[in-house]
Amino acid sequence: MGSGRGHSAFTNEELSVLKQAFDQACADLGLTPDRTLQREHLAALIFQMATGGETDCATLRRDGVARFGNGVPWTPIEIRRAEVIALTDRQTLGTKADRDDKA
Repeated sequence: MGSGRGHSAFTNEELSVLKQAFDQACADLGLTPDRTLQREHLAALIFQMATGGETDCATLRRDGVARFGNGVPWTPIEIRRAEVIALTDRQTLGTKADRDDKA
């Protein structure tokens, strides 16, 4: 497994590396299982690096810890999903209003 190639899907071996990097980074940061949002944040950071092509466990661990410690922005999926739905609803309403104005 190398680095430098982007991913749209991961093999079981690659997922195992991601889990190992995540578990080790959680231990480095002292993120216990009850710190769900922080662990989700770290997982998202590691996953983003992996989808960018990085699959080396040590690099994912080290850079994940560094990004987490530097406060790299991240939003929980529930909030991002709600924002997308709200945006879609506004666009749909705007389109309907435009049609009503023309009628």
